[in-house]
Formats: sequence, C-alpha cells, structure tokens
Amino acid sequence: MTIRSIRPLAPQQCPQCAGKQTFVITREKIECQRCGYIVRDEKHQPVPPNPRPQRAPHDRTQYKISYRITHRGGVESYVEAAFTTAMDHAKRQDWDGAIKHLRRCIDFQSDFSDAHLWLSRLLEDPVERRDHITSVLAHEPTHGEALRELMIIDGEISGGGEFNEFTMPETRDAGGAVATVIKNARCPRCGSSTLSDDDAGGVLLCDTCGYREDKGKHVGAMSLLSAALIKQRSQPVRWQVGERYLKCGSCGSSRTIAARQMVETCPFCGSKNVIEQDALETLRQPDGIVPFALSRKNALENLENELSGFGEKLKGLFNNHKVKRVEIEGLFLPFWTFDVILDLLNTIIDTSMFESSRRERNFNVYQTETIPEAANNVLIPGFKYPPRALIDRLGKYSLSRVVGYDPRALAQHSAEIYTLPFDQAAMEAHEQVANQVRQKYHANVSCMVKHMTFRLLLLPVWTITIFEQDHQVRPGLINGQTGRVALGRPQRLGR
Repeated sequence: MTIRSIRPLAPQQCPQCAGKQTFVITREKIECQRCGYIVRDEKHQPVPPNPRPQRAPHDRTQYKISYRITHRGGVESYVEAAFTTAMDHAKRQDWDGAIKHLRRCIDFQSDFSDAHLWLSRLLEDPVERRDHITSVLAHEPTHGEALRELMIIDGEISGGGEFNEFTMPETRDAGGAVATVIKNARCPRCGSSTLSDDDAGGVLLCDTCGYREDKGKHVGAMSLLSAALIKQRSQPVRWQVGERYLKCGSCGSSRTIAARQMVETCPFCGSKNVIEQDALETLRQPDGIVPFALSRKNALENLENELSGFGEKLKGLFNNHKVKRVEIEGLFLPFWTFDVILDLLNTIIDTSMFESSRRERNFNVYQTETIPEAANNVLIPGFKYPPRALIDRLGKYSLSRVVGYDPRALAQHSAEIYTLPFDQAAMEAHEQVANQVRQKYHANVSCMVKHMTFRLLLLPVWTITIFEQDHQVRPGLINGQTGRVALGRPQRLGR
C-alpha cells in the first residue's frame, strides 16, 4: 500500500528570508510574518477550504436511477410495480411520467419513503421537495440519503453526483499559523478587562464599574450525528492546524499560540481574547458551558483534606511527600456529550423447539430478540491531556446546570479547544455504551445504533501542580462542580 504524504498549504520555509514556519494563513493571502513575502504560486492557494455552497439550478439528471427499494417495512406488490414504472420513466428522462407514478405510490401507501425521496429529487418546487424529504425523515430520522437531500435543499452543502458515505475528505496540513477571529472579553460598559464570572449569582460582573449581566440560559441544541457526518464528508479538505495566529482585540499586538489554546491573555494590555473561529474554519463553537460551583478557596481546602487522608499519610511513611507549594488554575475542558438510542440484538435458544416432533427437520432453535435501550449524557473527553486516567477519577458532572455558551464567561478562567473530532468521539461513545449494556444483560449482545445526537460542552476543572520538598512534582485535578480530587503520581523534576 502506498502511503501518501500530507500536502501542506503553506511552505515550510520562506524563499525570501529563509525563515522556517513563519507563514500566516488568512482568507486573502499566505504571508511571511517575518519579511512580508506573499505566496503566489498555484500550489499554495489561500482560498477558504470550505467554500459556501452555491444554489445552482436543480439538475434532475445528476441522480443515478435505481430500482432498489430501501423502505423499512412491507411494500404491497402494486406499490412496488408503480415504483418500477416510475423509475422506467425517469430512466428515459420522462420526468412528468415518473412524478405521476410516484404520486400513485404515495396514494396507495402514504409512508413509502422511496417515493417521497424520488419526488424530492424530481420536483422543481423547493417547498414541495422539502415537504417530501421531511416525510421520509418523520419515519426514518437517520435516513442518510434524505438527510443529504435536505441539506442540499437548505443550501448547507452542494449537490452533484452520487454520495458515498464511506468517502472521506483529503487530510491536509496547514503548514503555518492560521489567522483567527477573536472575541475580546471586556466589559461592554467601561471597556475594562476586569469582567469576571460570578458562578454563585449566575451573572457576569465588572469589578471596575459594577456592570452586571445575567448569564445566557439558552443552550445550543443537540446536533444529529448522521447529518454532521454527511456535512463533514461533503467537504473536500480536512485541515490539520498546529498553531494559530492571534491579534489582540484591544492593543493590536500579534503572536502565535498553540492550536489547543482557546483563551489567551495579552501580555501587553492584560485583556483576554477568546478564539471563535480561524481562517480555515476548523473549529466548532461550544454549545454550552457548566459554570464553576467550587471556589479556589474551597478547592484548596478539598486538596488539603485529600492530602491529610489516611492513604496519603501511609504513602508518607515510605516517601517524603511534604508539600512545598501548590499552583492552582481554573480551566474549562471540552467534552463531547452524546445521547444514544439503540437496539440490542440478543440471540437466545428456544428450548420449546426441542419438544417438537423429531420428524420436523426444518426448525431453528436460535431466536433473536430485539431490546430497545437508550443512554443519555455520555461524556467523551475532547482532548489528550490531562490524561484520561485522571479525568475518569473526577467522577460525574451534573449537566442540569448547563448554560448557553458566551465567550465572555471565559474572562476569569482559561479554556482549551478540542483536539479529538466529533466523529472519533462518536465511535468511542458507541463502544462505551455497548460495553455498558453488555454488562447490564451479562451477554455478548449486538448493538445497533438507531439515533445519535451530540453537542460540545465546556466543563470546569481546577488543575493542580504540587511541588514537594523532595524535588518531585505531582499533578492533580479537582472537579470544579463537585470538588472531587484526583491526584497523579509524583514525578522527578527534569524528567
């Protein structure tokens, strides 16, 4: 198998000043931030990677005519005959004849999804087309072809050709720092950078002028996984971003920051800048945020109680784990949250079949039963660090306190951008739910996902670094909602 290298958008070295990885990518150009050289060759195009789909005239010839029936449930023979006749007309591009017989199918069987799907493809009126697509989705919410057709009608993706659900976009490396769109977390009244997040009162406060504003209560709706996957796979390129280029919204100073960093405090003016999007449109905004319910003071008290516990004292008998100093910082970490509806297929042995006459040769003792199940608020960390072992020990979060995401809510605490994309997180959520239901039923059942929705949430964590007198450093986390403490193993400085 031939392994193809990932082609970068920006050159690795500037041909004018010989600077390495000095290019900044914007929508308009790719420019060296050291000498101002602008890339103009055809291999490096600064055009937006995900261009907005244009509403082209409806082309009925783009669809490949198929006689295959995908409708879930029984179809009467005369309905199937009418559908076959409709496809015969469509193959000859007799659109009026095809539409006539497809309408006959619906007259006979109103929920026949294949007839609704093809009417949405062959009719000209976008309102009628949308009505037929929603009829399909009313009976089968995860119907892939219907979801794609609806997204084409609504202008979310461009149409054309036959869709292959297994086709993945090309992966490309940005090759340089990608310019960002930022939100400056300043007070809207006085413009100061002293805006803070009062978790107990549920308001945003300005320590300078006393400005108060209630936090947003609206939380972004759950996204349908099937639709998100179709939209992702309809894009030509999937970008890998290593660094982002940020220009302060207050003083205008510029610098390069790590790709996973979502909030940056300007070293010159002290204002906080929150990244909303970048020039390659690689980011998804959080749908909600769980505020801190544990103050810094209470977090340190919980840590002190944990360190003075019996287990820690026992460790101190063998090692000098006396604390020299503690560093603590509030951080919002990104988590993908999934709601899953699935069917469990459990194969059982029907013992009653053994009681039948032995003369009956054609019988099957294995029977399959279908058990409906559901799992809500399945949390999957959207990051690699802090390590999963520490995260799992933080315990559960109550998502009943989720509020709408507002970049200004990050004025007091930092936050990180997810590095695990939603499609990979969905596979992990599927595996996690499957393991849970197998343990519940004590059987190796098969899990068939029927419906899956997700959203991106920011959850509160206090990050702890403990410097010990024996020159070891010990990482730790505290659940910013419940106060549960998770401590890692001490490590020698310099390792």
